[in-house]
Amino acid sequence: MEETEKKQLGTLGIRMGALQKEREREDSKNIAFTITHPKGILLEATVTKRDINAYNRGKIDEQTFQNRITFREHKPQPARDKTIDIMADILTNILKKDTDLRFLSGTQCTGFYQKGTGALFLVSQKPSLLHFEPKNIDALKAAVIATLADYGPTLRGLSLEESIIVHANLIGQSHFKIGDKDKTADIKPPDRILFRIAKRDIEAYASQKIDLDTLKKRVAITEM
Repeated sequence: MEETEKKQLGTLGIRMGALQKEREREDSKNIAFTITHPKGILLEATVTKRDINAYNRGKIDEQTFQNRITFREHKPQPARDKTIDIMADILTNILKKDTDLRFLSGTQCTGFYQKGTGALFLVSQKPSLLHFEPKNIDALKAAVIATLADYGPTLRGLSLEESIIVHANLIGQSHFKIGDKDKTADIKPPDRILFRIAKRDIEAYASQKIDLDTLKKRVAITEM
């Protein structure tokens, strides 16, 4: 992929995907955006939130902004990528069909591999007006953990030091948050939930070296 093409796609992707209104985070945190090239090459563009804010406020020009974007290409590896695609489809179907997750009926999941990190699954959804209940988030956590336990061992091409990560975005494209705070109750769901489990732990579970309860404890869950 040509360098000029990278910058054009990456800048466009970050503008479209990362400049949406979201809960304030530390300026040093990176925001990544991925684009699949027609040739099958996955382009990852990463930039800090500090630079995005500076660009939005006119403190840096477009050329400076482009120069601060880091690009990485991920060439397709059919055997590994196929298992990631299959698991992404499984996550999509499970989250759509769970009766306690009706508020995720518009779920779509995309998966890709990042060297040194592992398999990443981005779960997004179309917002639902169904009433939010705390059990919805509990059901989401249970469904994702069960999927990691059942299908994580099928992912190929990951080293034991890498991880399987699921990022569930609970904010719809219209910026309507699932379960916007109910004025009659002190309940406010997270905007996003991040699940992370080491491939080493997945393999330990698959070979019965650890039980399901131990595996659940090793899944790091971060609400944002």
